[in-house]
Amino acid sequence: MRVVLLVVVVALVPTVLALAAVPGSFDRLRGDVTAGRVTAVEVLGEPVAEGDQGFRTQEVRWRDGLLLRAAEVTVLAPGTDAPAPDAVVVGDAVVVGDVAADLGLAGAGVQVTRGPLPTSWSGVGSFEGPRWLAVPLLLVWVGAVASLLGSPYTWRLNGWGWGWLLLMVPPVGAVAALLLSGPLPPLPRARRRRRGGLTGLLLAVAVGALPGLLGWAAWS
Repeated sequence: MRVVLLVVVVALVPTVLALAAVPGSFDRLRGDVTAGRVTAVEVLGEPVAEGDQGFRTQEVRWRDGLLLRAAEVTVLAPGTDAPAPDAVVVGDAVVVGDVAADLGLAGAGVQVTRGPLPTSWSGVGSFEGPRWLAVPLLLVWVGAVASLLGSPYTWRLNGWGWGWLLLMVPPVGAVAALLLSGPLPPLPRARRRRRGGLTGLLLAVAVGALPGLLGWAAWS
């Protein structure tokens, strides 16, 4: 069963990279558009119409290497005062009128496509994608749990160790358990004494903190 689930994981990877987005910075996007590093963006949500008051939300997506990034932006109607410092706004940037127009000013020749704001998206770890994508990921996780429960002896970590990984970092924990919790040719046999729950907990904390650290390093 573990081999079958790993085949499913391999098939899911390009799907996740194609459809699921990770958080990005709109201010950084502006700089990349100006420098010509980003030449195509997708703007989701309607711009502020003529005569509108207040503000609304748009989302912009773009490719950053293999990753699809997304940033939410608060869009003000022309003539509307900027939100007060204590006001609740969505996104990490505020623009006037329309995100596409703002990016058009930032870099000539940027290709802009439009679409509606997604209504059926859900988050898995750092990724946010179509809600249906959570179904095969959940099945992989359930399969990994079932594989561990059905194994009389797990490699590398005991049941508590694998349990912490599966609970705290489900996608990574599930793949790691499928790969490393038991015999799987051609991977070598585990030679060291298996570790306990504390090791699994520390690994889960480290893996969970890694996306935030990488994101901070990339956007700082």
